[in-house]
Amino acid sequence: MVFQKAGKEHTPNHKLRALRIQRNWSQQEFAEAIRAKAASMGLNLAADEKRVGRWERGEVRWPSPAYRRVLTELLGVSVEELGFRIPGQLSEAVPRLTAPTRTESENAEECDDPVRRREFVGGALAITGLGVDEETSDWVAPGPGLGLSWIGDENETPARVGLAAVERIEALVKRFQHIDRELGGSDLCTPIARHVRRAFALLKGSCPPGLARRLHSAVAELAQLGGWLSYDAGRYRDAWRYYDMALYAAHGAENRRLVAQILGCMSLQATYVGKAREGVALARSGRDGAAGALTPREEAMLAAREARGYAKLGEETPCLRALDRAREAFAEAGQEASRTSVAFFDAAELAANAGICFLDLGRPAEAEPLLTEALALQDTDQVRNHALYLGRLASTQLLLEDLDRACATAREALAAAQQVASARSVQRLRDFQRQSTRFRDVPVVREFHEELLAVVA
Repeated sequence: MVFQKAGKEHTPNHKLRALRIQRNWSQQEFAEAIRAKAASMGLNLAADEKRVGRWERGEVRWPSPAYRRVLTELLGVSVEELGFRIPGQLSEAVPRLTAPTRTESENAEECDDPVRRREFVGGALAITGLGVDEETSDWVAPGPGLGLSWIGDENETPARVGLAAVERIEALVKRFQHIDRELGGSDLCTPIARHVRRAFALLKGSCPPGLARRLHSAVAELAQLGGWLSYDAGRYRDAWRYYDMALYAAHGAENRRLVAQILGCMSLQATYVGKAREGVALARSGRDGAAGALTPREEAMLAAREARGYAKLGEETPCLRALDRAREAFAEAGQEASRTSVAFFDAAELAANAGICFLDLGRPAEAEPLLTEALALQDTDQVRNHALYLGRLASTQLLLEDLDRACATAREALAAAQQVASARSVQRLRDFQRQSTRFRDVPVVREFHEELLAVVA
């Protein structure tokens, strides 16, 4: 929810709360740790449960330099990772799409990886109109100083926003989702950046309260999708900025379920980039913040995200408990979410997540049948997920030292990866290559390495 005080809206700081939760601190314990760290640094800072609560509720958007310095030292994170609202951040938040740095992409390929169908994706964009400026020409109802040709300059405030604008954003979300589902997200980074920037500018305009909430939800979903596409492209910093914007807009809509879904995306990325403890905390924060409002499928998705984090940490008992919760919630879902934003979390995705958990826990014999089940349950149009699941299955078979089957599965994954623009699909194959290095003298493994190098630069 959005907290209000003295006529101002406050966006809760989920990142800071997650950092506290992952250390199993209460707000009082967090305050005590802050005072102790400050003292060790020669600083005399006041910190109590109320102050921590104000930070987490978003009542304090940008603490003084002394507090920021202590928090970064105490938590071992950068200022940006604390989740505070840097002055001017919202107007500058949409990524300008410079190429990812080597640090960003060392675990995933950059957007210009050769394993893609750039021309095909470009054609799809042209067909759907996503790359055409006229797409947003009638987003805003005409008002003083604004003509019908206004397309959403982020520095210009629209007089008023009408239903057509909201419907346009909702349609954009569906179009981007459709292309991402079939072709991968890497080549969608550039067009969605422009649309998110323009859509976010509409939040400055005026519209009826009921429509305002719908507008905020639509903008949040578009920004969330921008984060997802950036994650798939290996642009992790960009993804984090998009998710911050999505949370801001979702809170403006007072849409707790959407906030939870965004936190689920953030959880997955945190676990993927090696911050599994934070991934667990983000998933739990999403679940707790929307308690009583989530659908069974949303609960299942968040429980699976939590399980993935625990598995990466090697914590078997909480991982298996979270998996059990995911399965129980999914069993209650039935056909409930076939047309919702979490429809992607289907039986195949649940089985795949369970398989990945067992793989990360070092239990490949249990992972293999689950990943095989996921592939059997998967829709034929989900080529990227097909490539990802095959890559995981190949790694599982490698751990079982079934080299012939592992390399055959990896070849299937490579063939699927060549049909989509997804850095994660390529990275999964690179992971397999690295994992199989100890068998590089075995002919079947050496041959696959040569095939992979011939395709992936």
